[in-house]
Amino acid sequence: MLRGTKMPNSQGRRLQKSQELFRLLVEEVKDCAIFVLDAQGIVTTWNLGAEKLIGYKAEEILGKHLSCFFTPDDVQRGKPMAELEEARAKGSSQVEEWRVRKDGSLFWADVLITPLYIPAGHHFGYAKIVRDLTQRRKMEERLKLSIRAFKALSTCNQIIIRATDEKKLIEDMCKTIHKITEYPAVWMGFFDEERETIKPLAWAGGGERIVKALPFQEIRGEKAEGRPFQKAIATAKPVIIQNLSAHPHIPWKEAVLKEGYASLVIFPLTVEEGPLGILAMYSSEPDAFYPEEVALLSELANDLAFGITTIRHRIQREEALKALLEKEKQASKYQKTLLTLSQMESWGKASLEQITETTAHTLGVERVSVWIHSHDRRELLCQNLYVKSQAIHKRGEYFSLEKFPQYLKALQQDRVIDASDARKDPRTKELTREYLEPLGIASMLNSPIRRKGEVVGVLCIEATGAKRSWTAEEKGFAASLADLVALHLEHEEKKRVEQEKGKLLIAIEQASDSITITDTEGRILYANKAAQKISGYPLQELVDSHVKIWKSGKHNQDFYQKLWSTIPSGKPYRAVFTNKRKDGSLFYLDQTITPITDESGNISLFVATGKDITQETLLEERMHYLAYYDPVTDLPNRNLFVERVKQTLLHTHPQRLAVVIIVDLGRFKRVSEIYGHDVGNTILQEVGKRLRELADKENTAARVGESEFGLLLGNVEHIEKVVNLLQSIPKKVSKIEVDTKEIRLDINMGISVFPHDAKDPQDLLAKAHIALSEAKAKGVLYQFYSREAEEKVKEFSIMERKLSHATERREFTLYYQPYFHLATGKVAGMETLLRWKTPGGPISAGKYISILEETGMIHVVGEWVFRKACQQLMEWKENGRALIPISINISPVQFAHKELVDTIGGILKESRVDPQFLIAEITESTFMKDVDYTHRVLKTLKDWGMSVSIDDFGTGYSSLSYLKRFPIDNLKIDISFIREITQDPDDASIVSAIISLAHNLGLKTIAEGVETEEQWRFLHLLRCDMVQGFYCGKPMPPQEAEKVLT
Repeated sequence: MLRGTKMPNSQGRRLQKSQELFRLLVEEVKDCAIFVLDAQGIVTTWNLGAEKLIGYKAEEILGKHLSCFFTPDDVQRGKPMAELEEARAKGSSQVEEWRVRKDGSLFWADVLITPLYIPAGHHFGYAKIVRDLTQRRKMEERLKLSIRAFKALSTCNQIIIRATDEKKLIEDMCKTIHKITEYPAVWMGFFDEERETIKPLAWAGGGERIVKALPFQEIRGEKAEGRPFQKAIATAKPVIIQNLSAHPHIPWKEAVLKEGYASLVIFPLTVEEGPLGILAMYSSEPDAFYPEEVALLSELANDLAFGITTIRHRIQREEALKALLEKEKQASKYQKTLLTLSQMESWGKASLEQITETTAHTLGVERVSVWIHSHDRRELLCQNLYVKSQAIHKRGEYFSLEKFPQYLKALQQDRVIDASDARKDPRTKELTREYLEPLGIASMLNSPIRRKGEVVGVLCIEATGAKRSWTAEEKGFAASLADLVALHLEHEEKKRVEQEKGKLLIAIEQASDSITITDTEGRILYANKAAQKISGYPLQELVDSHVKIWKSGKHNQDFYQKLWSTIPSGKPYRAVFTNKRKDGSLFYLDQTITPITDESGNISLFVATGKDITQETLLEERMHYLAYYDPVTDLPNRNLFVERVKQTLLHTHPQRLAVVIIVDLGRFKRVSEIYGHDVGNTILQEVGKRLRELADKENTAARVGESEFGLLLGNVEHIEKVVNLLQSIPKKVSKIEVDTKEIRLDINMGISVFPHDAKDPQDLLAKAHIALSEAKAKGVLYQFYSREAEEKVKEFSIMERKLSHATERREFTLYYQPYFHLATGKVAGMETLLRWKTPGGPISAGKYISILEETGMIHVVGEWVFRKACQQLMEWKENGRALIPISINISPVQFAHKELVDTIGGILKESRVDPQFLIAEITESTFMKDVDYTHRVLKTLKDWGMSVSIDDFGTGYSSLSYLKRFPIDNLKIDISFIREITQDPDDASIVSAIISLAHNLGLKTIAEGVETEEQWRFLHLLRCDMVQGFYCGKPMPPQEAEKVLT
């Protein structure tokens, strides 16, 4: 209730009503303290949350001043009223600081103060809202301390790894721990077991004053609770005193409290041999040491003990080696070897090889090896074996210990196994049959390799031939070598562990997946670089923000209800989250949220790990588009077209028709090659646009192939409508203007009709393609499907399928038909002929060459012919044959391919054939299609050294001027003129004219199809240069053709 304020009745009534509303709103709130002060800071209202948080009941606190919630120091500084004045001056005030409960305990509070005014503007008090943030502060403090401790651990381990001097090591450790952990006093001392005292050796910060204040004879005595140093050493566990002033049994606590320290932790420095000493840290704050930090610092203490022991062991070994050097010459040799080996910087294959090889030469023995226990300890695995007589290193052999219990027992018990007569020594004789005798081993000197007192392997020194007695120096040498190996193993293991720890921290921060940590309310405590990069928010904007900062509004209430019903139960939750970046764009995370519990088993954190699948999600959407639409024309593709056909067939009226039209753009590929890919795409887009305009809204236009479009017409009443459309399509799409160029296209169309031709979508489409093929074959604008056309297509398909497997089944082979000089009768060259031999018998070229050209397989087969012919030439050359030119036919389709020159050039380079023995044969019609292109290709072949022949000359319409322009060597007179040359005067005249023309142009002539002596003689009279035909020589396989060569 408000007290001490008199107001007018109307104002009082309004204020009383306002107070009643306020009381109803806040009195039952339990999560935070809400109360009202009058203008002088006297408490006038008090809710249940305030009672729960601060401890006062309403009747205890009402009428008291707010200063009872502050510490005496804050009260003395006038802070209570200063905060009220600041709130009134600024309109509100919010702070986080310590507050005092009724029982005197402190809690970290979030305090919001708002001044209160009546409607007339009169200030009558303040409203305060107080929330307890103690747990959050503790959590943040613990995380900070753990990170600090891990940094100390990592830094100190680097010091330990590099340390060579014990005194400097402990001094550097004290300074480093003091600097990184910020504990005001750190010191370290060694335990004197004989006197049962601790001798301080190094300190940092206020450690020196502590050392002077402590009685270090306190180790003596029976009551461990009053002897924390004794307890730490006796139990080999850290001793933590969180509140020194409350500890009743420590006699020296007043001296420490006087220095300003309230808590301490003592870590024992313990090694396998026993206690080394203690490491003590002091804090000026009570309850300063948390379990996580203590665990890391305890590990640091263990590492320090290990480092000290390592230095001592190294020093001990060095001292032992120095002592041996002073004895005798032989011992000196061993010590020099050990010193050399002990200075190896790293452990690995090379260092093992150095140890085994050096030891074998130093001791003059045949075999030295290092073996390490397998994980199950049943076998010894050879890490390195050096055999001196062969000067080789081996590894990978294994040795079963289960068969040799006495040898295993000796390894566990003895420092060295010195078996002069290994086959009779009770420790080693059981090795005789399987190991000693097969290898000729007479004597053994084996030393177990121990780590932390446990045998992990063995160093084997083995002499063959005569038995050998081992001296004390040799035994010590072997034992020291084993220790050296053990030391390297420990050192490398330590390095590996440290590297793994470092990698873990780096991996989290640099992981490509998003990793975030939040408290149980969803407030972000940590976000790695990936989370920052993916979301676009820097770390400073994410920390302390709620995860709602990423909320996109793309998930419904059920999604969040499932999330928040899962993770509070301790179960992980995985889902694809659609989140919003800082710039407003969306990103997608395949994210798993995992609850993390504290030592009490309560959920304290949530860790979210997520993979950014934004690109995959967008790609999936893009793939869905590409699955059903053509990206060039934006028309439906074949998949969607088939689906549309299916739906149309289902909904077509029984008395009506559905029609599929396939429109093919003839010469499109050639146009695209001439004008470029971009022009080709423009043509496709324009054709697609015009076809879409021709098809009304109820019908479909689609791109169903590289140069093919589909039209689907549904519920067609009369076929005349289709015919009208077919006649209008060429007018619409046969001429396309691109960049002021008018490009003409040849149009062919195939049509199938439902239900007459087919009732299945795929079948209907196939029938339209069959009709298209028939239209192309006939050279007509359009063709409706017919059964006769389908039969032709089936025959074509069967032949195409057989051809597709012919190369891999090696059904193709090359034959060679010679041609001869008429004047001398000597062989002038050979023509390469392709033969196809199937299991059903040979197939003539006339039946399949056109199919190869139409399907494009001619490029693969043509390349194979060229390569095979070149290989055959090289084979004949290697067999010592004198080579003659061979001609290779190049199909018009193959010749037009832009990669022809590169392909031939690559084969020539690969086969190393001299190009002068190769002749390219092209038909007369080939070079007339593109004169400029033909000239470029032929000139390149001629520049390389090849010759060129025009095949089937006389059957085309070539211009004589082109013959003069092209780099041609031979004209081959077509067989149609040779067949009747002795009977038909016209044929004789044509052949005579061709020969005269060729000679005038400086070309040679070759008559094809010479089958009689009369033809031979007649051509001789006409001064033909060369002849080819069955009369001279039939086509023959390579083995027979080779016999033609001299």
